[in-house]
Amino acid sequence: MKKLYTILFFFASMMPLTAQTTFPKVSNGSTEYWYYIQMQNGMGVLTSQGESQNLITAEAVENKAASQQWKVVAATGNRYQLISKGGLVMYFSTDKFKTAATPTDGYSAFQIVTTTHSTYQGYEIYVDQLGSASAYLNQWGGAGYGRELGCWTKGDPNNPLAFIAAADMAFTDVIPDAVSEVNIQGTTSWIPTHKHTLWYTSPGITWMSQALPIGNGQFGATILGGIHRDEIQFNDKTLWRGHVGNVVGNGEYGSYLNFGQLYITTTDATAATDYKRYLDLEEGCAGVEYSSGGVAYQREYIASYPDDVIAIRYQASEGGHINTQLILYNANGTKPTYSTDNGKGVAVFYGTVARTGTTIPESFYCEMRVVTKGGTLSATEEGLQVNDADEMCVYLRGATNYTTDNDSYVFSAAKLPSLVTNIVKTAEEKGYETIRNSHITDYQALERRCQLSFTEADNTLPTPRLISAFKSSPAQNLLLEELYFTYGRYLLISSSRGVALPANLQGIWNNSNSPAWNSDIHSNINVQMNYWPAEVTNLSELHTAYTDYIYREACVRPQWRKNAQQIAGQTKGWTLTTENNIYGSGSNWMQNYTIANAWYCMHLWQHYQYTLDTEYLRQTALPAMVSCCEYWLERLVLAKDGTYECPKEYSPEHGPGSENATAHSQQLV
Repeated sequence: MKKLYTILFFFASMMPLTAQTTFPKVSNGSTEYWYYIQMQNGMGVLTSQGESQNLITAEAVENKAASQQWKVVAATGNRYQLISKGGLVMYFSTDKFKTAATPTDGYSAFQIVTTTHSTYQGYEIYVDQLGSASAYLNQWGGAGYGRELGCWTKGDPNNPLAFIAAADMAFTDVIPDAVSEVNIQGTTSWIPTHKHTLWYTSPGITWMSQALPIGNGQFGATILGGIHRDEIQFNDKTLWRGHVGNVVGNGEYGSYLNFGQLYITTTDATAATDYKRYLDLEEGCAGVEYSSGGVAYQREYIASYPDDVIAIRYQASEGGHINTQLILYNANGTKPTYSTDNGKGVAVFYGTVARTGTTIPESFYCEMRVVTKGGTLSATEEGLQVNDADEMCVYLRGATNYTTDNDSYVFSAAKLPSLVTNIVKTAEEKGYETIRNSHITDYQALERRCQLSFTEADNTLPTPRLISAFKSSPAQNLLLEELYFTYGRYLLISSSRGVALPANLQGIWNNSNSPAWNSDIHSNINVQMNYWPAEVTNLSELHTAYTDYIYREACVRPQWRKNAQQIAGQTKGWTLTTENNIYGSGSNWMQNYTIANAWYCMHLWQHYQYTLDTEYLRQTALPAMVSCCEYWLERLVLAKDGTYECPKEYSPEHGPGSENATAHSQQLV
């Protein structure tokens, strides 16, 4: 029954966000009604910062009722006062909304009127005493958290708000409190099983430079390898917020999102020795090994393409020594629910990500199943608890309803829960060893096609020491060259399979909802660089995630053809912007860089040169290439020296301009 309720709540959460349509109840001397006042664009709630301080929007937090809950009290006429649970009154003074116990200036009574905005429903707060058309509460500087509140015209998208009863508020998940790491001594002597292995003698601390990535081409994770707290951060390349269609303002096209984290806390962790953390590039497996209290511990992490799941196994050399608490973190919504199913642990979270340019959000769903040998497993509201187990296996999948099959880029959200549940239940039934064997067989079928060998030396130095040794004595440490080469191919294998989307600026790995350059599909060299090794190192089929994306957006979906007209002024063909998301949209930044279409076509042609696949050439490459040629035949101009050149373009090396070009009406043939 609990699972049924979870599914029903999920369906409800998939509906487009709308405010409640009834007016908030008015509190009086005997009865009080408390509300969160939530902005419909950005979802921040009005939050008092204290006496005479500016009111701001913030994330709703369960234990901040004094500053985030409000009651509506009747004032004069059809105006109302808004009073926080901490006793501070909202008022407007000069150009900002503030709070005070007894406001001494400005206005502290407002009208609450129905919004006229077409997408965001609900109400607006109107300072009618100002006698101005621009007197409606508005998020300054854009929607979201941390915005101060001023006034603007009625119907602006940053005005609409909803009064959500305190009992009905869904709180955003929060990261669990940090724990102190135990004392760790790294191994003093170790040779990995496989030569091409990255390895370290301490846990990672900094995600960007020290986490170890695993991925099945679409769903991936990063491993820091702490003993007391093991953090596994995960992503799916389709989880984006963004704009659907059209070129929009820089930043408004959206960004790639962190899906969430899995925190595994070892509840009886003590000092450890002989620690090693590794990424085996020959098997595609990450791991952690150490000894503590006379017991040897092993942890392994894989992202399986055949089974479409991340699988984790904890083992100990003696029975009854696996004691953990598992907490999932939802980086984009409400906290997970935890339960047990026939002795297995289950954790689920879900939600939606708003998209502009459409009323249909993108939906996401994540499920984790935990299986133990020996010991006990229980569920609480805070997580799953494993006690005295001999072994623990975790199966994890997060997915969205993104699809490449239609102009909205989503399929029915109602199908998503069963899709994800089927993946993790099937993995659980197969068991870790079967999944591991299938993963290694699949991975090595790609990895072993091309190898670089400079030295027969064993991998005896931890990778940071190998890098240092290479700087001073490169000829004596050529193993590092091999590791770089092998690691590059590993990253492409791990980030360019599954749905037909290319590896983005960070492959598929991203721990932030505000990543650098939005972790987008950057067309002015970055996505091309991702695929330079594809054909030449015998990973041709990984190239198709990129080439199929090019064909789809250039020839099937409409926006890139609109770009040729709207940003380049042409009547034929297609082009794209520098910054691009997964919904066909891009930003208006650097619109004079419109030559990426020709660069993209080089990848279409190179894939044919290596495969000689005439069906691919006919159905995928040629339609996009011909359309691109039509674009340039119309756009090129005759220069004074008799050659044709690109007009008004931008080169990263030479900057903008085409001084030698002259307008020319000659038809190119």
